[in-house]
Order: sequence, then structure tokens, then C-alpha cells
Amino acid sequence: MIELAIIIAAFATIIAMVYLKVDINIALLAGASIILAYFSGTSTLSIIKRTIEDERTLFLLSASFTISIFAELYTRTGAISEFSRGVASKIKSPKSIIALVPALLGLLPIAGGALMSAPIVDAVGRELSIAPDLMVFLNVWFRHVLFLFYPMGQSLIIASATFNYDPISLAILQLPIAIAMAVSGFFYMKNFKNRGFENFKYSMSLWISGTPLFISIISSLVLNGLIGSYGIPIGVSIGIITLVLLLKPKREQVLGSLKSRMVISLATSSFSIMLLQHSIVDTGASFAIADAIKSSSIPLILLETIVPGVLSGLTSSTVTGIVTVAPIISSFHQISIYEASLIYTSSFISYTISPTHLCLIYTSNYFRRGVVSSYKYMLPAALSVILFTVLYYSLLSFFTY
Repeated sequence: MIELAIIIAAFATIIAMVYLKVDINIALLAGASIILAYFSGTSTLSIIKRTIEDERTLFLLSASFTISIFAELYTRTGAISEFSRGVASKIKSPKSIIALVPALLGLLPIAGGALMSAPIVDAVGRELSIAPDLMVFLNVWFRHVLFLFYPMGQSLIIASATFNYDPISLAILQLPIAIAMAVSGFFYMKNFKNRGFENFKYSMSLWISGTPLFISIISSLVLNGLIGSYGIPIGVSIGIITLVLLLKPKREQVLGSLKSRMVISLATSSFSIMLLQHSIVDTGASFAIADAIKSSSIPLILLETIVPGVLSGLTSSTVTGIVTVAPIISSFHQISIYEASLIYTSSFISYTISPTHLCLIYTSNYFRRGVVSSYKYMLPAALSVILFTVLYYSLLSFFTY
């Protein structure tokens, strides 16, 4: 019983610290330290060494560092803003602008980055007479659609490393779920008339502003297929080189990106995430959790949906739900890629609508609305995606096994 209490205390610490807006890395390290202090004894150093030497840790470090540098440079040069405005000016459908611009900007994992697309959603939404609460929902919702299957996304990379599946394979499996998420967003715009809107001006050509992003994505996909997961950080590096050659960022922009708090936080998260997982698995702590779950007879489907969803929603972090549930289920059986998809989606959707999610907080502030005012749209949309994912998972499992 004491073992379970220690584990609960560890995760309660993580949740409390994240809720208090402590850096996620510090929270994860604090939780891992509690588990290691009780379960590992004299083997703490060997577990830390094992974490450092784990190939998944090295992959996460390289991918997180290159992607975050790319995102920072893209933002500091102003190219991503120019690209989104250029795309908006070319699209004749206002509904598509509202969906596409936040989605494109969402490809860059910038904390609270929904503020970048909010002015565009606001301008188009006013033309269509869309209510502010609905614009809050649309801006946040569509910003995260592509991340459900974006193989360069931090969340999917962490999920693939945690579950030990190729990120491209997991991304392909996520495509129908992302489509379902997009459809649930468009559902709320069905009654608005789609008329032309061309008020956006931009000074940088679409070719210059968009090429680094497309080069990065295409290179990552091709190299991943040729050399495996490390093709992603190499592909992103090619995108960074392309960005530097085309945009010629200033020295202070480059140095600012290298010293960015986001870059440092995302890079160091590679170690803290994997240390927590090793502290649960390598010390045998996961068996204590598994025994408690077995005795409580919690259905597996609930463990794979509700538990990661609640944890990610409370902490506003997809990572928390994934790294918590993965070692527990691993103690029962090997996690299938379908289960990985289910856990990832549940964690991600709950994170998206979390009241402590910076994108939601900043967007609500921009439109001068309360954070929960958009929940009349958020909650039904989130529930529809989760239900679709459960059905999708059930069908895949049935026809596979």
C-alpha cells in the first residue's frame, strides 16, 4: 500500500507543480525523484545512466532541439507571419482561412502561439458575423488539428519514443482522427455564408516565406523513410539551413533563438520525460500501479482514454498522460500501435481544451472572453473526437486480431 501512496504522491506533485505553472521539466524531475528515492535505493545512478544512454532519449534531444530552433528562427524573422498572411490573401474561402491559417501556424510549437493567428481569425470572423466565443474555439481548435499527425510535432515524437513506434507509422494511423477533428470544427461554421475576402497584405513572397517550412517537412519525411527516426532532426536541420540562406536572419535573431527559454525547455525535456519513464519501469514501480489497477478492475479502455485524458487536462501537457499510462499498460502486455494512438489522442485532445492551456488562455484574452466561455463548443467537439477514436481503435483491433 505504501508503494502506491508514493507513486500517487509523485504524480500529485507533478500535477500540482504544472498547475502552479512551474516548468514541466522541473515538475517531471520532481516526480521522478520521489519515485527513485523510494524504489531505486542505491541504483539511482545506474537508472540515470541508463536514461542518458537510451537511444530514445538521444532521439528526443536531437529532434526537440532542431525543431525548437527552427520555430524560433521562423518567428523571429517574421517569416511565419508573412507566410500565413500570404496564404490568407490567396484563399477565396473565409471558412478555409479560419481553419488553415491557425493550422499552418500551429506547425511551429510556440507557447501561446495561437495569438499569432487570432487577429486573422478575428478579421475574417467579423466579416462572417461569427460570435467571439466561437472564434476562440475555432482559433484554438484548428491550431492543433495538424499536430495529431504531424511527425515533426513534439507531442507525436514523444509518443512515438515512449511507445517505441516509428513516428511516421503513428502519424499515418492518426490521419483519420485528424480529419474527424477538422470536421468537428467545420461543423460549427456550417451556417455561415462563404464569401470572398481579400483584405490581407503581405510583403514577403510566399516562395521565400514558405520554402523553409516545406523543405523541412519533405526532407524529414524522405529521410525518415531512408534512415529511420533520426531522419527527422536531420530534415529539420536542412530546413534551418534553407531558412538561413533565404531569410538571412540577423546575428541577434540567431543568438536569441539559441538562448530562447523555449528551446532550452524543449531540449531538456528529452531527459526529464525519459527519466520519469525509467524511474517507473526500471524500479518496478509500475508493478505496484498494475496490481492496484488489477484489484480495482478498471476496464482497459477507460485506462487508455479517461486516465491519460484527465492527467493531460489537469496539467495542460500531452506528455503527462502519455508517460504516466504507458508503463502501466506495459506491465500487462506490449502496447499495440492502435493503443498508442488511442492514448496519444486522448491525452492530446484533453490538453487542447485544458483551461490552463496557454493557447486557450491567450486567445480568450485576445477576444476578451472568459476561458470557459468557449466550452460550449470545446466539450462537444472534444467528446466527438474521443468517441470517434474509440470506435476507430475498436474496428482496427477487431480486423487485426
